[in-house]
Amino acid sequence: MENKELQKEYIKKCKNGELPKSGLNCQNVFSARRKNNNLNLN
Repeated sequence: MENKELQKEYIKKCKNGELPKSGLNCQNVFSARRKNNNLNLN
């Protein structure tokens, strides 16, 4: 699985409540997403 695909999967799980939004996985994936958007890597 590619990094972007994995990132999307984690975002989906965080948004639908499968993973706790306050957990480090969700915090990290949303932080990485913001950094990618800032660098136009999406």
